[in-house]
Amino acid sequence: MEVKKLAKEWRIWVLAIVLILSFVSLSPQPVDSDNDGTWDTYDLEGMNGSLGIDFTGGSQLILRVQNNDSREMTQKVADTLQSRLNNLGFSGASLSTRNIGGEWRISLTTAETDPARVEELIAQEGAFEATMPFIFRDSANFTLDETYRFEESGNSTISVTSFEQDNTETASLRPSNTTELGGTRMTYVGEYKDYSMVEVTVYDNTDIESVDTANSVVRQTGTNSNQAVIPLIVSQESQDRIKQTANNFQVSAGSLVMSNGENANLTIYIDDEKIREFTVSSDFQRGSISQPTINLNGQDAGDLRQRMNNVQGLLQSGRLPEPVSVVSTQQISSSIGSQFALASSLSILGSLIAVGIIIFIRYRNPKLVFPIVFTGASEVFILLGLWFTNFATLTLSAVAGIIAAVGTGVDDQIIITDESETESIKGWKDKMKTAFFVIFTSAASTIGAMTPIISPRLSTIMVGAAGLGLLGYSYYSSKAGNHYIAVGTVALIISAVAYTVPLSPLQQIQEFATTTIVGIMVGIAVTRPAFAKILENMRQ
Repeated sequence: MEVKKLAKEWRIWVLAIVLILSFVSLSPQPVDSDNDGTWDTYDLEGMNGSLGIDFTGGSQLILRVQNNDSREMTQKVADTLQSRLNNLGFSGASLSTRNIGGEWRISLTTAETDPARVEELIAQEGAFEATMPFIFRDSANFTLDETYRFEESGNSTISVTSFEQDNTETASLRPSNTTELGGTRMTYVGEYKDYSMVEVTVYDNTDIESVDTANSVVRQTGTNSNQAVIPLIVSQESQDRIKQTANNFQVSAGSLVMSNGENANLTIYIDDEKIREFTVSSDFQRGSISQPTINLNGQDAGDLRQRMNNVQGLLQSGRLPEPVSVVSTQQISSSIGSQFALASSLSILGSLIAVGIIIFIRYRNPKLVFPIVFTGASEVFILLGLWFTNFATLTLSAVAGIIAAVGTGVDDQIIITDESETESIKGWKDKMKTAFFVIFTSAASTIGAMTPIISPRLSTIMVGAAGLGLLGYSYYSSKAGNHYIAVGTVALIISAVAYTVPLSPLQQIQEFATTTIVGIMVGIAVTRPAFAKILENMRQ
């Protein structure tokens, strides 16, 4: 083997670079633990962030949707909670809906070892509101798309009338009562310093289009003082609403004030808990503000960052359609996870050793054993490196996928080796074309088989669409036989039945399918070409 010649091959360089990147991914990452701008520790625990509950231990909770525990509502709540936990960075968080004793429940598993923290987060509905106070004495007008008149009616009651509806009474409110005027929610709070106060909701969950997490930051504002800034992108409707609301206030020193001269502060609530209150600039009267911010204050930067992440997670996932309660909690020991980790490592190592032995028996050539085993080991290393970039969570199912990827990789290398040894007049390139045609065909069939596991709903829709296509072709084409109608009808029936089947069992092996597909793609793009070049160099 000419090592110098082989070192000049770009396919070998691609393999080497990917292996180096995987090594960096698997290495402990330096961190700045005291926020002084220098790296002083290595994040060893952070390496566990990509390990699933099978390896690290964790918690399993069974949840019940209150008020409406139908299958549809349970799935809707599960999707919201999944988004929330993903946004909050919970390692290995997985939710599925299950029918237990005729009632639909949510099964939640996460590597978080403190069930109380999980319960605290899922118990929050995530109801976000930003309100401004409007006060009046006796009566006052309030203009949105149209003008409304608020009047004190006595007995702690106020009435609301519309000028554009011939002074027709729109609502009569007592303290804590709510009404909507022109799409804007108004809540009568009650008396405030000899005034009547109404809180105007200018933003809520439905108005947030996205949370700009890329520009969220915690910055120091003074000695032992920090501030977290969370930029929001809100809808045009809410921009118009707060502009209309702002024009009902007076301006003093550049800020909006109420009729008694006090600041008309914007107050932010999450689940009825006051998060922050701050003054509102008069700029809101003149133009639309598309990116308002939520500012949080605190002394400890680490605690403030955690609080910021929690608020972001709640805002990104949205409000729970219905509240949930915890039916049961189970803690999974990390000692079992270490046993799984050892067993998984031995399984991968054992599979590579078995491959080496079988290759030696098959070819009686020790020179072939090392390239094939090295290529298989490289695929394992690359997949592990990819998983530790938080691409996905490494579970026992994913480890099974890695072993399956090693198996398909060895199959492909045997195809390349056997094709290279055939006695024919074909040149090396033609032999490799034949070998890679078989490899690509095998890869396509495997990916096709794994795709329904990753996205079963999409697969059933595609099957149904194919069935409709066959029926449509049979209707418009005179050349189509009855078998087209039969196959199309069967496809539609299968699609309809499969769409109604619960998908919980498939969710448990999605990591297996994902790992298998990624392993195949890594092999086709990186390791198979490198192995073919090594084998060509050996033959020469």
